[in-house]
Amino acid sequence: MLPSGFWHVAFTDMDDLIRTVLDRVLAIDPGGIVGVYLYGSSTSTGLGPESDVDLLLVTRRSLTPQDRASLISTLLGLSGWKGHAEPSPA
Repeated sequence: MLPSGFWHVAFTDMDDLIRTVLDRVLAIDPGGIVGVYLYGSSTSTGLGPESDVDLLLVTRRSLTPQDRASLISTLLGLSGWKGHAEPSPA
């Protein structure tokens, strides 16, 4: 079951999903992106209906609060999430 506030965004092809995420992330270029790495179940066992996509972004500099907000907004928009995002613990 999907959590409350989650609206599923269907991608029929993993390549389409990755391409869309990369296009959007590269367009905002938070921190001067050097590399983007995909890892986790999407690269090994495959994605299920409730899977997430694990990305590691390597940047030239630390993210500013504006970079971080733009990145979070972009990724949450792609995920279809319409609920409240909790900040990461420090």
